[in-house]
Amino acid sequence: KDLAAIAMQYPNVYVATVSLGANPMQTMKAMKEAVEHHGPSIIIAYSPCIAHGLKGGMANSIDSEKLATTCGYFPIFRRHPQNGFILDSKNVNFDSYYDYLQMQTRYSMLKVVNPEKAEQLLQENLDFAKRRFAYYESLSKENK
Repeated sequence: KDLAAIAMQYPNVYVATVSLGANPMQTMKAMKEAVEHHGPSIIIAYSPCIAHGLKGGMANSIDSEKLATTCGYFPIFRRHPQNGFILDSKNVNFDSYYDYLQMQTRYSMLKVVNPEKAEQLLQENLDFAKRRFAYYESLSKENK
């Protein structure tokens, strides 16, 4: 289970996931809402680091942040206890999911380290991302 889904089990907690490279305005809105919420808040931010092994180096971190959201790897949303759930990820295209994974050494090395299981593990990663996104979509529909 992902940390955001666990945090949302508490009805009084403001929860958001943000990615500055994907949507700077959503990030600012989430921070503002979290500060104004009278209760606990948690914001989970996608932030690539040097250990991810971005192809082209950390100079590509903004592009990585954007692709992480647009491919469905890291959906962005806000869940306010009073206002409900808002899925801020738009136009998610899982067709670019493997492109995103392959731009990072931590995933591309899997085919070298464990070629027998690499495809299976990468597929499981994609399947989890699709299930998680479908769950978030269902929450956003409940809010309408």
